Amino acid sequence: MESSPRKKNSLSTIPGAVEERLPSVTKLKERDSTSVLKFLSWLYELNLTAEDYFPLIFERLANLQGNKFLLKMVADTPDKNALTFQNVSRRILDTTPCKVRREYQKYLCRPQRPHESFRDFVKDISKYNSILQLHDQSELVEIILVGVKSHTRVHFQFQTVPTNMQELETLVCHVEKLEKNQASTIPW
Repeated sequence: MESSPRKKNSLSTIPGAVEERLPSVTKLKERDSTSVLKFLSWLYELNLTAEDYFPLIFERLANLQGNKFLLKMVADTPDKNALTFQNVSRRILDTTPCKVRREYQKYLCRPQRPHESFRDFVKDISKYNSILQLHDQSELVEIILVGVKSHTRVHFQFQTVPTNMQELETLVCHVEKLEKNQASTIPW
């Protein structure tokens, strides 16, 4: 029987490209809402890059920053494999005041920016939902569809309204295809 990918955490080395990024991670200041969100954004990106190494990355980051809260979280977790992105972000968010958590909603419930592609908009909103862990898939899809700019929305004609992320990805591909075709037919 083969061991699970999580067993890689017993290795003492983090991939070099990830290790090099650790000093650039925003310092966590638990009472500063911007700092908390930037720190969690960094953790999200590091998790995407090297999920199998996340517990080791988080432990190294806690030591590098010398943050008492992070060090205590590491010390209070006997099974280091439990230091997943979801668990760590939830514990950090649970310590932030309610007022600060409400402030984070602006990252989720926002309109698509004028020059932001539909795919980038979906990725950004999905990222912050993964960080904040506030909405299930169907709610997230609704939030995204509400924020879509009218220029993108015109490409939704004759499409089924997505109810989950897989269906939304299909819609994103459809919109990209239409936009690409539209761009190639514009005479310059």
